[in-house]
Amino acid sequence: MTQLALCMVIKDEVNHIAGCLEPIIDLLDSVVIIDTGSTDGTQDLLKQKFGITPLSGKLTADRCFCKSDVRNAAFENVETPWILSLDADERIGRDALERFLRMRHPESTMGYFGTWVNHVDGAQPFEDYKLFLFRKGARKRGLIHENVQVDIRSRNQRAAWLDGLSVQHYPERSKHATKTAFYRQRLECALRNEPDWYRYYWFLGYMDYCARHWDEALAHLDKAASSNSPLFPVECLNSCMVMAEIYAQLGQQRELAHTLDQALAFYREVRGDFEVQINRRLLPWFTVAREHCRKGELESIKAYRFAR
Repeated sequence: MTQLALCMVIKDEVNHIAGCLEPIIDLLDSVVIIDTGSTDGTQDLLKQKFGITPLSGKLTADRCFCKSDVRNAAFENVETPWILSLDADERIGRDALERFLRMRHPESTMGYFGTWVNHVDGAQPFEDYKLFLFRKGARKRGLIHENVQVDIRSRNQRAAWLDGLSVQHYPERSKHATKTAFYRQRLECALRNEPDWYRYYWFLGYMDYCARHWDEALAHLDKAASSNSPLFPVECLNSCMVMAEIYAQLGQQRELAHTLDQALAFYREVRGDFEVQINRRLLPWFTVAREHCRKGELESIKAYRFAR
């Protein structure tokens, strides 16, 4: 059986943490939780219900309240060869986790993606994806919207799709407005510190797109898209997709065609990337959008929904 540790970074999650842990805790060899300052009884609940004493961590303004540092500190406290990284408002399917533990894992596979189903604001759930399982030694990178893909890519290693792996995400609605404003502050801070980390431009642009601030969205998205960065291939392609919808809505067919051609050319360059390969929706979307553009059917060009 594969040995697995769960790592989490939490703050004030008394309403969520038990629901995350209870269904799977017996499958785990260890649990490492870092608490960054809960005052709602989360720490007491962990001790009393699960016998877990969380470690203490701190998020600082000079690091844009970055969670990568504390997440990586949690990983360093793990002795198992594999790590499961979850947030308290996420719920992983037990069956898929049991199957993962029975699997033999190729040496070439550094981690596994699964479906990430987002339940936001009482609206229809929508799917994205996320890398939840990875080998010890992999690290989260980025001051905000941190992930493991960049680290895996930098090591010239690969991650794969794990069929059946599904995580349900239930963000707390009452925190949404506060979180959105805080994320923007953090993204702007991150850009000042790491202006060539093109993932930040994608997320800022998508926030502006969701707020229908077209000019600001295009400025940020174009920064990511035009970078053609092999370190952030999906972020570049996502940016092209959302730019394409904006140009379609504005009726700017020439700019739309240029953006789609740019995306398809870049896709051909990065199609061997492991994350591009698991993202099976990308190429069909751009191919169909290019045909709609050719026919002048601009109203049919709509980006699919992303988690943020």
